Amino acid sequence: TGVPATHTFSSAGVMGGTETVPTIQINIAAPKGIKKLMVEIHSTNADFIATLTNFKLNVPFDLANPGDLLPTLEKTIDQGGIGLIAPNDPIKGKTAYLFDITSFMSMLSLYGAGDNTFTITVGDGVHQDVTGVLTVNVTQ
Repeated sequence: TGVPATHTFSSAGVMGGTETVPTIQINIAAPKGIKKLMVEIHSTNADFIATLTNFKLNVPFDLANPGDLLPTLEKTIDQGGIGLIAPNDPIKGKTAYLFDITSFMSMLSLYGAGDNTFTITVGDGVHQDVTGVLTVNVTQ
């Protein structure tokens, strides 16, 4: 649950303290256990895409099998990462997972206006993959 969904917020409002980023959570249920949790990000904001490229997140990546991306995905923004997953709490094999990307929205607000899509695909290795799209529009 939580996708498809569209959220809109003002980067100027967040930076000026008059607005907060939206709470964005996606509830994932996979009774056979999560085998993959793919995320693909697209944006109209060139600076945000450049940052994703620096983190090697400009191509689809698997949160359940992060491999070399684990430090980037676990570390907070202050630590040089993006903080999308909790340290020492693997996603693979879980039958339920709350994917909370609210803190990631704070980072997104730093880049200003842009239309952003997050395509999320969950697979349990048994059934057909399920895909949902989250759209986040940031205005000035």
